[in-house]
Amino acid sequence: IPPDPSFCSEDFLQPAGATCGAVFEPNNGNPFVLLVSTNLPEQQFKGHGMAFYAQDEWRPVPNLTLKLGARFDEQTYYNDVGAHVKTLNRIQPRLGIAYDLFNNSLTVLRVQGGEFMEDLGLTLPSYLSTAGAVTSEFVFSRSRGKYVFVGAFGGASGNQIDPALRAAYTREANIGVTQKVFDNTSVDLAYVYREGRNIIEDSCVDQSSCPGTFWLTNAPNGDKNNLRSDYHGAILTIQSRITSRASILASYTYSKSRGSLEYTQNAGADFDVFPVHFVDRYGYLSDDARNRVKVDGFYRFPWEITFGTHFYWDSGVPYNITLNNPDPAGYGVEFLEPRGSRRLPHFYQWDAQIQKDFLVGPVRFGVIGSVFNILNTEIAVARNGSVGTTGIADPDNPQFNFNTAYQRPRRFEVGLRLEF
Repeated sequence: IPPDPSFCSEDFLQPAGATCGAVFEPNNGNPFVLLVSTNLPEQQFKGHGMAFYAQDEWRPVPNLTLKLGARFDEQTYYNDVGAHVKTLNRIQPRLGIAYDLFNNSLTVLRVQGGEFMEDLGLTLPSYLSTAGAVTSEFVFSRSRGKYVFVGAFGGASGNQIDPALRAAYTREANIGVTQKVFDNTSVDLAYVYREGRNIIEDSCVDQSSCPGTFWLTNAPNGDKNNLRSDYHGAILTIQSRITSRASILASYTYSKSRGSLEYTQNAGADFDVFPVHFVDRYGYLSDDARNRVKVDGFYRFPWEITFGTHFYWDSGVPYNITLNNPDPAGYGVEFLEPRGSRRLPHFYQWDAQIQKDFLVGPVRFGVIGSVFNILNTEIAVARNGSVGTTGIADPDNPQFNFNTAYQRPRRFEVGLRLEF
């Protein structure tokens, strides 16, 4: 609480009717600096959404099924004072085709595609909050024996929305074939493509005078190509019901996951300031692993005992090489190499679980024992890619390129399960 209630007033550039907190910063135990900051009240942001969906299924011949559909979404947002700030909407077409090639359920071709509008939640209206904390700074004057006001900073952000802002959405296509090999075994091969469109990010309104006012936009510095993401994957899946008691599901994925940011909805400094935040931003994302293998299986023993196991392997995910720009303008993190230019080691893990069930009347009671990371490997899963404030040749960050996180070691868990 400020030592003088008047410090929390318009006389010292605080909002009218504000309540404040205070932080004392002494010097050798003596009064020195006092910071008085606004305690913002709880703010309420609102959004209304509605959706309509239509779909029709048509079978021109017995072994061909066509599904045509469209979905309309509309989202309307209101800021903390109840003012309408933006309405986003989009019609999203959908298509599905399934073709039983020989009309015997042995070979089935399929094509699926469509668009999917992103739900922004309340990110957009909260970005436009009309309120903002103000910090009033006072310095203690020994000659006058009191704190003297020296200035204030903060307040409402002044954030804006690009008038041309459009709804973010994903465009997706899936083409595949499923082949029945034996009565109990099938093989599926699929190609998946996804592309992020109209991605939303915050950026300086006028890059020539940045840092300055920021807005939410689909086109930082006027170029929509700056914000993009795409995924290409080929997936081979084998599923087999080996016996009436055993089943196995195995898959191999070859994929590329690329983009110019790891998130959506202005969660970081990417594309804030041109050109420092625009260089080398497009590249491999943190979920990109060129090769992945997954194997899941279970066996049901007599006596109500079930054993299950899971194995996972990938060829390593990427990490970034960055610079912490010390410029007082607040440029922050810069990329020194294209996103995802370096890779972590191959990763693998084997887990298992056993469950014993007991039937007590209509209730099934299960005791579960699990082992995670059976092989007790400790593979690096994160690495410090920041060189500090200098460069790759002479990094001043002593932890540069050191591993910062590892796979969790072998661990055991016991659980109980009730079904009724």
